[in-house]
Amino acid sequence: MTENKKCRWVGSGLLVIVLILSLYSMASGALFIEQGERNGVAYATGGIGLEEREAMEKMAGNYSLKVELAATSGSYLADIKVCITDMGGKKVFEYSTSDPWLYVDLAAGTYKITASFKQESRMQEVKVDTGLKTVMFHWKR
Repeated sequence: MTENKKCRWVGSGLLVIVLILSLYSMASGALFIEQGERNGVAYATGGIGLEEREAMEKMAGNYSLKVELAATSGSYLADIKVCITDMGGKKVFEYSTSDPWLYVDLAAGTYKITASFKQESRMQEVKVDTGLKTVMFHWKR
């Protein structure tokens, strides 16, 4: 076998493996959990589908606040802006998400969480101390 034929054979084999792995990933419900940091505050967002929710529940211990966002009908909403301020009015965290769950790792304290969808804003106050605190925001749709 010539060197050129070996390269083609190996390249074709790798292509087949990549295609199989891609199809498996799509069929198994690939997770699209985003994790990052904004202004020194760690966050994770996701929760679309059972597998993502289960994966996020496993990582919940790394965060102090869970924000749930949805329509009262249970459907998902897109482009929800979440802004968290401390009690002095200083913006601590801000993020726009299309996912129903947002985890944020805040230091202990009391915060105002504002969630805005289209022209409708909702605000809740939460005291973060020990364990995971959960706030829920729902819009009629």
